[in-house]
Amino acid sequence: MLLLGGGFVPLSGRSWPDTPQEALARVIFLIILAAVVIPAACWVWWWFNTNRPSAYRRGLERESAEFRVRWPDDQLSGAPYRELDKEAQRCWSLLLLLEERQSDMRRNQGSDSLAALRHRIDTVVAALNAAAARDRSGTGAGGFG
Repeated sequence: MLLLGGGFVPLSGRSWPDTPQEALARVIFLIILAAVVIPAACWVWWWFNTNRPSAYRRGLERESAEFRVRWPDDQLSGAPYRELDKEAQRCWSLLLLLEERQSDMRRNQGSDSLAALRHRIDTVVAALNAAAARDRSGTGAGGFG
């Protein structure tokens, strides 16, 4: 009787290496695997927990700065409702990100920036309410479009 692959034993059927060379090969493989997997896992953790939120925060800050160039505080009452709404959303998102970072760091650094951001939110929301009232009364330029 002819057995094809009779000398082949599946890996699931083997538990221990049969020779010192096999044991050495497995140890080398595990060392290389650990040398690749551990740094890769650390990089992924850093990317998702540190870099991504920071990049998102920087993007929000950049968009908010662009809004402030277009609509300085003294002209904020004339800004369209839609832009004011987006700026209020950005400010709230920034505030939440900064508060989360501050609670993670367990330090009181940045409390001045949080107070300034809360003041900015109050200013934008007041202008947002004025724009909504202006648009309801029909005296504005129609900032919804």
